[in-house]
Amino acid sequence: MTTTHDLSPYEVAYLAGGAQRAVAAALASLRVAGAIGVRDGEELICAGHLPDGASALEKAVYDAVTQRRQARAHTLARDRDVRRAVAGLASRLRKAGMPTRTAVGWFGARQRANEVVVEVRIHNHHLAPEAKPSWETYGPAGAALAVALHGADAIWAADPAFAAALRAPRGTMAQARPRSSPPRSRSNSSGHANWFYGGAACGSGSSCGGGPSCGGGSSCGGGSGCGGGWSWRRRGDTR
Repeated sequence: MTTTHDLSPYEVAYLAGGAQRAVAAALASLRVAGAIGVRDGEELICAGHLPDGASALEKAVYDAVTQRRQARAHTLARDRDVRRAVAGLASRLRKAGMPTRTAVGWFGARQRANEVVVEVRIHNHHLAPEAKPSWETYGPAGAALAVALHGADAIWAADPAFAAALRAPRGTMAQARPRSSPPRSRSNSSGHANWFYGGAACGSGSSCGGGPSCGGGSSCGGGSGCGGGWSWRRRGDTR
């Protein structure tokens, strides 16, 4: 039987906030690994090679950015390969008996998912935004888990410049917690959905030509453990 200790950060993110939270967690991991960066305020760009041992979701997000299919964070979840990787997360969770957002009896499944996320949060209190965790200390996996558990607040606490580039909403601690009702997409004044809330991605998939191309699979950063007595397995999402 799968326990909370067997879950990857992206599986936790999916339980906490669906596809958008999982994508945000992958972006945080790739940012700390030095694989992606930001140009002109909010355009995601390639900054280095994909780390060795990258998960299916990390690879899908990285490819969507570096191949210029998606250059804005709020449209990434619409990418075909990213959707496929997220579907793999949901499939594994279902096979492991974990509650998912597509489960029959959504309210009961949401309550059980909340319990799982709360348990992981308790074991990883050092990653809470109020603790001001250093992503350089906890590494890509720690950054991914922090965002999985605390959403946009985790990014603002650890990397404000990246949070601004992602248009992450400020002061969303309440919304970042697990909820017992279906998520709603909320829009900010510029028309972009506050995509950390979960739900379907908004906006059309942007296509930005040009930009650097970063191929290859050399190690970039590496997935360090999350400390604090919680050991994460560095593995692909769909296994």
